[in-house]
Amino acid sequence: GVIGTYFAIKVKMTSLPQMIAAFNGLGGLSAVFIAVAEILAGSTMLIENVLGLIIGAVAFSGSVIAFAKLQGLMKPKAIVFFGQQALNLILGLVMIAVAVLFVLSPSADYFYILAGVSILLGFLLVLPIGGADMPVVISVLNAYSGWAAVGIGFSLNNVLLIIVGAIVGASGAILSYIMTKAMKRSLTSVML
Repeated sequence: GVIGTYFAIKVKMTSLPQMIAAFNGLGGLSAVFIAVAEILAGSTMLIENVLGLIIGAVAFSGSVIAFAKLQGLMKPKAIVFFGQQALNLILGLVMIAVAVLFVLSPSADYFYILAGVSILLGFLLVLPIGGADMPVVISVLNAYSGWAAVGIGFSLNNVLLIIVGAIVGASGAILSYIMTKAMKRSLTSVML
């Protein structure tokens, strides 16, 4: 709380988007760590931990790219390569398959593979998005970190985390929708 307050006071208004991206990433990363800790502790809430892990990992790695683009650590232009959407589709299908395998036959190895694939997918989902669309992406990542908190809240049986995560997830989703409507575009066209 002290660190967050310090940065919120010190950050320039023009740097708010990257600060939000960084905080979204930290929220997603915390969901990943909690999901891993819960599985290692023998949690039987497999689906909730899988959802918290997947959504949190995508929010974390996507936020890292968003932060890097907004901070000028990498070019803000869209980074695209041949077969990128096909690769994302394959990774998405692998992610679903490994998640199902984990739920049917819990193994920490499956969980770690799932974390790696989810982190890679988060990187690849945000790389092709240019600077002009970054506010929408940050809002989507904000929603992801909220939904990750919901999954972890169910895993921990923590009602407050479920409620706050749902509020963050829903408000991020609504804000994303409003921004894309104002841009006269669809959320799908921005994200793809």
